[in-house]
Amino acid sequence: TAAKRLVGRSWLLSVRFPYTRFRTYGTLIAQVFVQIGKAAGERHQSRARGPPSVEPENGSLRRGVQSIRVVGDGEWIPGTYGETLESLKHECKNAGLSSTGSKFKLVERLVQHAHGTGAPKRAANVMLNPDGSTAYDENGNAVVKKRKVGTPTKPNNLNKIEERMLSKIYVDKSKWSDSKYKAHTSVVCETGSKIITAEVENKMSFFTKRDPIAFLVCVKVLGAIDNAWDDYRSLTGQGRCTWELASLLKSVEFFIEEGKPADGTTEEEMQRDDFQLERLRAQKLCRSLRTRYKEYVSL
Repeated sequence: TAAKRLVGRSWLLSVRFPYTRFRTYGTLIAQVFVQIGKAAGERHQSRARGPPSVEPENGSLRRGVQSIRVVGDGEWIPGTYGETLESLKHECKNAGLSSTGSKFKLVERLVQHAHGTGAPKRAANVMLNPDGSTAYDENGNAVVKKRKVGTPTKPNNLNKIEERMLSKIYVDKSKWSDSKYKAHTSVVCETGSKIITAEVENKMSFFTKRDPIAFLVCVKVLGAIDNAWDDYRSLTGQGRCTWELASLLKSVEFFIEEGKPADGTTEEEMQRDDFQLERLRAQKLCRSLRTRYKEYVSL
């Protein structure tokens, strides 16, 4: 082979000219790697091509969602074709599955449920027919067992929520790697999403009772991020949190929309309603964070 011929030639040169041995062997190693790379490149070119949507020239994969470039008005416009995190959560809830976790986990859970694989506890909260099959309603959604309403958050727990957010923001970064610096804001936003899911989404009785503590939780979470946004020593990676920040803000904005005052409510009545006052504070923080993010990525 070519590698063996190169080795023999190099050995003869090293015997006749010992002072060139080190340089010759270095050249030999470089040439061997070049030939290996060429052979690997030929094998790579001859491999079977995958679906057009995942080939480099047609699209890419981003965070578990298929991203396809869409042609419009004579130009290529980057677009996303696939499921969002919110739609996957909604699909899991309709199937009676847990709706917490990353996109990959949610998709895996839905696939396992559809094929009857995975852990048997996946559909433990779904009503079953006498023959053991899953019960569906007239809309085609799985009938979910009624679950116990979560206990409302106590006012003294708000301080613990704020402490949890601050502990994620003001953390010792002296031994952090570059990747951890870049992912810091994303981790903080994910923590905020978990808190809001546990303390607001799972305790929807807040909205029937018009309890302002629902929006107080949102204010504590968003306020901690908003206050530390411009402090580069406290929060890092603000430009890399697109998905996590958007998911957090969308969940809060959903509750803001759900808590809108009734038609005909006057400004004076809203000023006397603590529920509406905290709702407006949460809405203001959502707008502030969206503006800060746009300004940060445009620098």
